[in-house]
Amino acid sequence: MGPAASDPDAFPDAALVQLRRWFGKAVEGWEHLRTYHIPHALPRHPGGGFDPEPGYRVRPDGVTVAGDHTAFGAIQGALRAGRRAAEAVLSGE
Repeated sequence: MGPAASDPDAFPDAALVQLRRWFGKAVEGWEHLRTYHIPHALPRHPGGGFDPEPGYRVRPDGVTVAGDHTAFGAIQGALRAGRRAAEAVLSGE
């Protein structure tokens, strides 16, 4: 966790630092409007317990199931699981 996670008041400055790395000086005119703290927005991932492979499951009835719940709880997990499931279905796995 970074300082923005432990101190919500630090988030706007921390975000600006990160955005400046991505977009350069263009962010200097940007204005922080609002921050929403959403407790439990993503599930916890305990250390050493993260294994996103393959990111999908095949049920006993042959249906392929994919989503963030089969990989890791985030949009990236859902997208990765969906892509890997589609590749497996297309390849006949």
